Amino acid sequence: MSDFAIVPIEARRCIGQRRRVKPQDLGRALGEILSETSAFIAAQGLVVTSPTMMLYLDHDQDGGTFLVQGGFFVAEAEPPEAPFRLTTVPGGEAARAIHVGPYAGLGGTHWALKAWIEAQGRTPAAHGWEVYVDDPGEVPEGRLRTEVWCGLKPQGGTP
Repeated sequence: MSDFAIVPIEARRCIGQRRRVKPQDLGRALGEILSETSAFIAAQGLVVTSPTMMLYLDHDQDGGTFLVQGGFFVAEAEPPEAPFRLTTVPGGEAARAIHVGPYAGLGGTHWALKAWIEAQGRTPAAHGWEVYVDDPGEVPEGRLRTEVWCGLKPQGGTP
């Protein structure tokens, strides 16, 4: 992890599936979600506009679980039938960190990004997400790049 930035973003649509999982089960859950979602995207003829990604929608601190939606950003899509979900990540500004290394270190990158956001005098919005730039089957674990994103509330505090 080294690069932090505030970046303007357009609203984007993510198609995938949601699961509530413990942190140690994120990789397994994402693998299951991506297998099914990839087949659905191919059958629907949707245009994928990103590598694999995962939205973090909720963190149940008492239960130690996350509500996540794994999938892909897509160009256009109609709301799908269950178990697939279409979620819009709002446009505006987002903070981004580039994590390089094993996925096991992503939690530390999220915490570092949140601290950096606060140091900039900004406030995180509801959603955070990760974009897995490299394929772990092709890139050594120590060189895997993951974009860690956190939406930002507009300056002035209005949601």
